[in-house]
Amino acid sequence: MKQLVISLTLLLLTYVGLVQSPTINPDTDRSTAQIFSADLNNDPVFAKVVSNQIYYPSKPAARAVYGRYYVGFTVDNVGHIQQVSVLYPKMSVSVSRQYGFENSILAGLGRMPPLNPRLAGSYVLPVAFCFTHFGEGPNPIVPTNQLPQAYSLGSRILLSEVKVFAESPSNTRALNGFPPSRQIGQ
Repeated sequence: MKQLVISLTLLLLTYVGLVQSPTINPDTDRSTAQIFSADLNNDPVFAKVVSNQIYYPSKPAARAVYGRYYVGFTVDNVGHIQQVSVLYPKMSVSVSRQYGFENSILAGLGRMPPLNPRLAGSYVLPVAFCFTHFGEGPNPIVPTNQLPQAYSLGSRILLSEVKVFAESPSNTRALNGFPPSRQIGQ
C-alpha cells in the first residue's frame, strides 16, 4: 500500500510539473524523482518586479560611479526569496556603505512578493548599475567586471542580468565640475 501511495504521489507531481518523470533504480527496485525547478529567467513577473525594486543609489550617481554585482539567493518551497547575499565583488563594509549598491540590491530583493513555488531553487542574479555621463557621451556606460572564472556557481542557476540606470546632468553648466565616470568592483 505504501509503495502504491508513493507511486501515485510521484505520478501526480509529475503531471503537475513539480518533478521530472520518476525513474527506477535497478539495484533497489525503488522509484526516485528529481525535483524540477522552473526557470526564473522565463518568469516575466520576476523580471519586471525585480527591476522596479532595485534602485540606483544617489551617492554613486552624484559621483558618476557604476558597477556590476552578482547576488546569490534561494527561492523556498512557498516562493519566498531567502538567503540573499552579495557574491561578487566583495567590498569592505565602509566601501559598501559609502556607495549603497549592495544595500539597494538586498533591500530590493527583500521587498519582492512571493514567487511561484515552482521556482524554488538557488540562483545568481547579475545586477549592472549603468551610468550615462553626458560629458563623456550619450550612451549608458555598462560595467565590464565579470564573475571570475574560478568562482563556482555550484548548483545555482545564473539568471539574466538586471540593469539599473542613472545619468549625469545633461546641461553644460551642471556638467562643469562633475566628476569623470569610474567603475568599482573590478
